[in-house]
Amino acid sequence: MSTPKQIRRRGRWTLIFGVIVATLTFGAVFAYADQVQADSDYLTGNVQNNPITVNLAPGGTTSVTAGVVIKSQGSTHVVFPVSITPSTENISGSTVGSPADSTLSVSAYDDAGEQHTSFNVTAPAAEDLVCGQNNLFQAKLHFTATTDLTALNGGNETDFVIANVNVEGPDCPSTTNSAPVIDTLGTFSGNEGSDIALTATAHDPDGDPLTYSWAVDTTGGDSGISCPITDADNTNAAASVKCNDDSNAGTFKVTLSVSDDHGHTTAQDSTLDAENVAPSFNSGKPAFAATTVTCASNNVTLNFAYTDRGSNDTQTASIDWGDGNTSNLTAAQTATGSASHTYNSGGPYNATVNVTDDDNGSTGDTNSTNSLVVQYNLSGILQPINDTRNGQAESLFKYGSTIPVKVEVTDCSLSHPSDLVLKVTWKQGTGQTPPGVEEVVPTSQADLGNTMRFSDPLYVLQLNSKATTGDSTSGITIFVTIQLTSQTVQANIGFKK
Repeated sequence: MSTPKQIRRRGRWTLIFGVIVATLTFGAVFAYADQVQADSDYLTGNVQNNPITVNLAPGGTTSVTAGVVIKSQGSTHVVFPVSITPSTENISGSTVGSPADSTLSVSAYDDAGEQHTSFNVTAPAAEDLVCGQNNLFQAKLHFTATTDLTALNGGNETDFVIANVNVEGPDCPSTTNSAPVIDTLGTFSGNEGSDIALTATAHDPDGDPLTYSWAVDTTGGDSGISCPITDADNTNAAASVKCNDDSNAGTFKVTLSVSDDHGHTTAQDSTLDAENVAPSFNSGKPAFAATTVTCASNNVTLNFAYTDRGSNDTQTASIDWGDGNTSNLTAAQTATGSASHTYNSGGPYNATVNVTDDDNGSTGDTNSTNSLVVQYNLSGILQPINDTRNGQAESLFKYGSTIPVKVEVTDCSLSHPSDLVLKVTWKQGTGQTPPGVEEVVPTSQADLGNTMRFSDPLYVLQLNSKATTGDSTSGITIFVTIQLTSQTVQANIGFKK
């Protein structure tokens, strides 16, 4: 028997790799590498030119099997053992497991056949792949052949097999970001000078956060009109607008702009109808500065205060003074809320004030003032009765005689009005007019009761002194009253037998 040292040094041995691939879902596929020849101290391999190809789904795993064969090429046919050590290497991306067998034993010159080992290859998960394309990863299996016959020209010989792992990447997400969508946007209306709510709904197809912006275009409205946005919530489609004037016959344009965080903006227009609000008087009605005036001082002042919610409006006022005369005030005069007027005739008067804005909104004509009394020029009781108001002695008349009672009345233009009602009354004794005075009894057929008749330029009544309850030793007080203005004059008279 020959010893190892007797083996011929120039003997050759060949390391031949065969590979088998088995996937999880397909049958086994066998692929044999080209023959690898070893000579001296190196091994020249070309198995890598015929790599194993594996197709996997993301995260999938398969088992790869590879084999090795030693064949003799030398002239000395001595059988000797060759130890094969397999090892794996992860080249890129995938995960490769260790070989199932740590050592394979093959006999040289004995054509011992092919020996196999297997290892697992696992593809990366979907999130680790490049989307929309085929991802290529590689694993590597090394074989190292070792003989204990060191005297031979072989030594350690190595070669490897490449496993190409193809993994299809997931679909790529859309790279186009969508603009926001405005779902609902109504039309808006409300009163000038009041908050008008603005609301809408919108969404973003990509779920992006949205911001909102409102704008109002008042083009076409009156000069100086503005509708500022108030209480705006930029992260919510809600705001308020307050216009300082109405939109007149048309409407204002409202624009809602909705933006996402990718720079996309969607805008949509709507309309805003700001309605005019008529001026209104404040809690105090229009009023005269005085309640009673004389003809000499009847340049009366009328005051009024009003509110107009349209702060950009201008107002004018018309006044019906109640005597057939009217006044129209300019916007500047109306702003002062004051006017004056002179009445030409005495009497009670009520005036009405109507404030109108530039959009024809009006307070109306029902805002009547308090009553103003303009007194006539009323003389004292005339002769033959002394005017005891001014310190004259009282007149004495024969008891039972007819006493002419006379007064003169002029209006503020000094003309003599003939249509007034003047009443004559009396009371026992002298003093101020008390309740319960008596009507006088006339003696003239022309007099009607105690009402004086107009006898140009005077008012006259023939008083029957005997019809009073007085007697020849007592006196009475006579009163003359203008019924329209309640003006009264009086005088004291006495009687004698």
